[in-house]
Amino acid sequence: MHAIRLRGGWTLANPAASIDPTLPPNPRLNLPIHWPSSLPRLVRLERRFNSPPVNPTLERVALRLEAVPGLLSANLNGQPLPDVNPANHAVVVHVNLTPRSTNLLTLEVNLDIARQLLQNDPWGCVALEIQPASPQ
Repeated sequence: MHAIRLRGGWTLANPAASIDPTLPPNPRLNLPIHWPSSLPRLVRLERRFNSPPVNPTLERVALRLEAVPGLLSANLNGQPLPDVNPANHAVVVHVNLTPRSTNLLTLEVNLDIARQLLQNDPWGCVALEIQPASPQ
C-alpha cells in the first residue's frame, strides 16, 4: 500500500469574516490542525487534487480520513461519501477517480463536536491510499 497525504492546499471556504476580520477570504490551511477558537461552529474545507496514476486491474484507490470527529459530510466531486458520522474518528472509502482529472474533496465540520471529542489533539489526517485490487 502507498499513501499520498493531503496535508497542504486546503481552503477554508466562505469563512464568516465578521467573526474573525483578520482572516483573508478563503484562507489556506494545512491538516492536521488545531482549530482556532475564532472560527464559526460550522466550517467547510475544500481540497483539489489530481488523480494518482494507478493500474485499475492491479490497484484501487481509497480515501482515508482519520481524527475527523465532527465531520458532518464529505463529498468527492459533488458525490456524497458513505459512512460519514460526526461521532466517527475515522472513515475509509474506496473511490473511483477518473485518470488525469482534477478532483474536489469537500468536508463540512462541526467544530463544537470536533473540539469536544478531540480535546487538545489536532483534527484531520486525510490521505489517498493506493491498495492492491481485490482478487476476482
